[in-house]
Amino acid sequence: QLWEAMLTWNGTTLTLTSPIQLTFDASDHREPSYAYHWGRADSTLDNTRIAYVSNAWDPLNNPSQKYQIFQADLSSTGLRKITNKIQFTKDDYDHRSPKFDDPGVGSGGVPTPSTKLVYVANAYDAVKNPERFYQIFTIPLAGGTPTQQTFDRADHRSPSFAPSIGFYNDPASGGDGRYYTPGDITTYA
Repeated sequence: QLWEAMLTWNGTTLTLTSPIQLTFDASDHREPSYAYHWGRADSTLDNTRIAYVSNAWDPLNNPSQKYQIFQADLSSTGLRKITNKIQFTKDDYDHRSPKFDDPGVGSGGVPTPSTKLVYVANAYDAVKNPERFYQIFTIPLAGGTPTQQTFDRADHRSPSFAPSIGFYNDPASGGDGRYYTPGDITTYA
């Protein structure tokens, strides 16, 4: 199940709220990720849009009970719960680690909302991926076809987009020595 607890800081004390259960069925839901700037006027995470993986059985969309990616809205008033759930992936592969992009700030200093997700899946291809290694994919939030980003014979885990400001991944701190610009995908293989 998915649970949510908020951390708040008042300048002197860090407080953890009581956990709230967000899902209530018999399926396994995990790996939640919040969208950036969805309907917000600041540059913080938005706590009203979430992506997660679930093995919820559905005779048409998930008969094999593989982990599929879902996007949902979270109610912002009253009891927090998932609303407007959309299943993004509908295939026979396991999907993991969905993360929203952080497009940064647009013209006039207005934050730009997330526009796509990055995730990994063990998509089978007889030539490119017969061993079912976890490869990186992106998919637009508006819907459409996923785009495969990696094509090697290695498992990829925990992909994410580089921050909107870009950064240097310093080898002295364990990094790979690359400069990442906004929108680049970083991962641990």
